[in-house]
Amino acid sequence: VHHFDELNKDPQANREKLLALWRQIGERYKDLPPSVYFEVINEPNGAFKGDVMRAIVTEAFHEIRKSNPDRILIMGGDQWSGLKSLASIPRIDDPNQVYTFHYYDPFAFTHQKAGWTDLKDSDVVSWGSDGDRAALASDADYARRVREQVGVPVFLGEVGAYEQAPYDDVVAYTAQTRKAFDAAGIPWCVWSFTATFPFFDQKAQQWDVRKLAALGLTKDADDQHGARLLPPPAATTQRSTEQLTLDDAYNALRRDIGRDGSLLMVPYPDQLAHYGAMRVKRQSDDAVPGGTAVEVKVARAAPNPWDAGFS
Repeated sequence: VHHFDELNKDPQANREKLLALWRQIGERYKDLPPSVYFEVINEPNGAFKGDVMRAIVTEAFHEIRKSNPDRILIMGGDQWSGLKSLASIPRIDDPNQVYTFHYYDPFAFTHQKAGWTDLKDSDVVSWGSDGDRAALASDADYARRVREQVGVPVFLGEVGAYEQAPYDDVVAYTAQTRKAFDAAGIPWCVWSFTATFPFFDQKAQQWDVRKLAALGLTKDADDQHGARLLPPPAATTQRSTEQLTLDDAYNALRRDIGRDGSLLMVPYPDQLAHYGAMRVKRQSDDAVPGGTAVEVKVARAAPNPWDAGFS
């Protein structure tokens, strides 16, 4: 469950909605193989913290157990699930759970110039000093100690650095972070595949070989100084638009937006509004993603472009 902003703003008012979501999700996917894990809620933040967060996450955990008694469930802590938030995760007596955290430390480096943060106008920040490396080693050791103390597997669910950070430093950060958490026995997953924290160049359709080497995913995992881009793998058959789900189509649309752009509206018919001399009708159509389209008929021309609108 991701982007549940209402829950973060008013946890008690949205508690039942979270439980209802998991009743539906759990029942729908209960027969999937055990390789499918559920994460109860992504990056709790705002008012969704402390005892309130723990109580509601615990309820949701037990709600999932009604339909999925043995499935592995993942839980992160409050305050955006940073490393030190591991201590805020509720203690639940259950053998099939995993604690997760997201690692973007130091934030001033990993998110420098990121438009959605307070660092959008920051100066260039480097990484790689003795102090940086010592802090990383200490953080990896902290994750290891938490795992040993609570007796629950700990998973680094997101790690990465924004594309406007100094490239050579990003490669070094990626390599050293991977090695530090590997040494601590903490499995990891990078953020992300493409866009803003990329390991794959979407426009060039090429892998960033130095970043792959930093992750130990190339033939010579220690070669982080060679060519930057690697040719893509053999082409795969692309699904036609008719075969895309609504989420697939939405994500494809997001990839076509400028890297620092933002989608101003969610393309769901029920969330669209119109005014002026036009008629709008919702249509069922299996040929479009999601199976629903909106038919717009303009009744007459108007003297100004802004006399009618659809948004």
